[in-house]
Amino acid sequence: MWDLAPKKELHEIIENAHKDDPIHSVALSNNGKYMATGCINSIRLWDFKNKSIIFEFVKIHDDVISSLVFSFDNSFLLSASHDKSIKLWDVIYKDCIYVFHKTHDDPVIGVTLSSKDDFIVSYT
Repeated sequence: MWDLAPKKELHEIIENAHKDDPIHSVALSNNGKYMATGCINSIRLWDFKNKSIIFEFVKIHDDVISSLVFSFDNSFLLSASHDKSIKLWDVIYKDCIYVFHKTHDDPVIGVTLSSKDDFIVSYT
């Protein structure tokens, strides 16, 4: 992770928190308040300014979390996984609110949202 203004590398803060569970995906909220990191089967939600973990969703996918994206209003987070599913998370209540089961025949590599949060696009 880099701070672009002073061009200062910040990655060690995150690496130390994921020693036994490497990061496979990362997303920043549009308001700069949150960062999410995806690992094998967990997502950590961070307070981006303080670089501290707010919450951890554990054992939520059966394989690598390959892609994360926040909704435009930052209240939701989408996760895509090699387990072929996509999940929609409520960031405020910290709960899964919908599972798109076996959306593809192959591992889901990426997912994104339209600018109005009315369409999801995923790919393998």
